Amino acid sequence: MLGFDFKLQAQGVILEKEVLETAAIEGEKLDPESVRSSVAHHLGLSAAGMRSPDQKTNGVVVCGLVRYSRTLQ
Repeated sequence: MLGFDFKLQAQGVILEKEVLETAAIEGEKLDPESVRSSVAHHLGLSAAGMRSPDQKTNGVVVCGLVRYSRTLQ
């Protein structure tokens, strides 16, 4: 059985990929490290050593979290 931390990390990786791919489809180029940092922050994962995400990236990640959480229900 997978541990809680592993599941959360896996969800973070999936969310990061979905946010980057969705942004690319919409013609937006987001910084992958900024997306990774924002996802980690919102999921409560360690973002140590990562730069802080900008406000735009945070907004896109929040939208992705809402969309992603709906698919898990």
